[in-house]
Amino acid sequence: SRLVRTTAALVRTLWDTSLAVAVPGVTTEAEAEWWRETGAQVGSGPLYGEPMTADELADALARQLRSGS
Repeated sequence: SRLVRTTAALVRTLWDTSLAVAVPGVTTEAEAEWWRETGAQVGSGPLYGEPMTADELADALARQLRSGS
C-alpha cells in the first residue's frame, strides 16, 4: 500500500541521517520483523511487555539477575 511504502521510505531517510527510529505499539512478531527489515532500531508495545514504572523495571531486572536468566 502507499502508506507502507511511504513509511518505509521515511524510516530509510531517518536511518540515512543517523537518527534513531523507535516504533511504539508493536503487537505482533510480524510487525516487529517488518520494522526491523525497514531499519527501525527500537520497538515497544504489547509484544515486548506491558508498561511499567521505573521501580517496577528495577524489580523485574533484579528478579532476572537473581534467577540467572
